[in-house]
Amino acid sequence: MKPPKGLTPEQEKEWKQHHVSLSTLFRIYGGFMGFIESGYFWFALISAIALMSFNQLVFGFESYELIVSIKELLLSTFPSILGFNIGAYALVIGFGDKSVLDKIRAAKGTNNFSLFQTIGGTFAMSVLIQATTFGIAFILHIFIRSFGSVNLFDLSQHGINMANNFTAFILLFFSIYSVALIPKIVLNVFSFSQLFHYFSKNS
Repeated sequence: MKPPKGLTPEQEKEWKQHHVSLSTLFRIYGGFMGFIESGYFWFALISAIALMSFNQLVFGFESYELIVSIKELLLSTFPSILGFNIGAYALVIGFGDKSVLDKIRAAKGTNNFSLFQTIGGTFAMSVLIQATTFGIAFILHIFIRSFGSVNLFDLSQHGINMANNFTAFILLFFSIYSVALIPKIVLNVFSFSQLFHYFSKNS
């Protein structure tokens, strides 16, 4: 969405920093580097590769069985996890009196955004990743229930195995990533409470 016409360069910059969109959220998070520099991302990636290899070399499970198992686990647990995290996010955003929040908003965060935007953006991105994980599991559930026994794309057995391996890896990666982000969300809530305590004490 383009900024309204007639804005000064300073107003346009301010508008872009407060515009509600995925691109703004992505910039607050730090873009692709926000993921690349995240230990949670690398933990999930390395764990997914290791578990996929271990699963096939040691246990010899089929990737399809792994997909079904993870999918069922996500569908049964993630609604509660998402509910908790969204509630925590709402608590952070709506918490505190205006004078203290103004000080947090005035403090400098990362990527030329305020500290309040940085905390909120990091929180929102974590919840969005978890929601994406749940969405993938839900879509897979519908697909398997509808077309699980049908070879829609007329793939060879090798092609089916490759598709299952890729799907299992993606699902496993997002699952581990989403679970790993739970401590990060808890730390975000704690960080915000510490900031609120500091600024309220020194107001």
